[in-house]
Amino acid sequence: MMRKTLFILPMLLGLVASAEAQPSWDIGASIGTFGISPQTPREAYSDDWYFDGRYALSIGKYWTDHIKTELEFAHSGEGSRYVQRFVDAPGVPPQYSIPGEEYNRLQQLSGRLIYQFFDNAWVHPYVFGGVSLDINRRRTNIPPNYFYPPVTPQNRPAPIPVTPEREEGPDTSWRPAGTFGAGAKMYLTPRAFFNAAAITSLSASTRTWSLLAGFGIDF
Repeated sequence: MMRKTLFILPMLLGLVASAEAQPSWDIGASIGTFGISPQTPREAYSDDWYFDGRYALSIGKYWTDHIKTELEFAHSGEGSRYVQRFVDAPGVPPQYSIPGEEYNRLQQLSGRLIYQFFDNAWVHPYVFGGVSLDINRRRTNIPPNYFYPPVTPQNRPAPIPVTPEREEGPDTSWRPAGTFGAGAKMYLTPRAFFNAAAITSLSASTRTWSLLAGFGIDF
């Protein structure tokens, strides 16, 4: 029995040492700032970008010391931007401009291929590229709008109602996008790390960028 124990113990120690040297997975959580340029209806003018917070969870799989795949789910707050619509209504000039406020909330499910540089035990710069599924929830608030005809000493016409207050949506759109970026993992212990990155995504109708920071663990 003693011989078997003495034989097995070095094998277990070797496996533990190997696991510490080459983790198979990592998980992380991050927060950051999010800039988004969403799709705009063709007839509307609007602010190009809005900004909000970004919150994300990720899990990664190491295939070699330098190559990793990662799955991340990110969620933004509900950001708002100014939009302008043009309507035709009785008694007002054609294509009369009315203002509104558009609210967007974006979720992203991303898959990435990551390349980590160097064999440094404490700092690992990396670059990545991949694809994401963007899920955007949009609603628009249009306040009451009135047209004010010219006033003369002889005539003080009442304002003409153009549109009542109304809420458009919410509606949800799904679209694929490409994503890429760069960052660095800075190890606080042999397992725990601080992560910082810059991310961009591009789809047919939406552009995003993110600056994020967070913490994670190798295992």
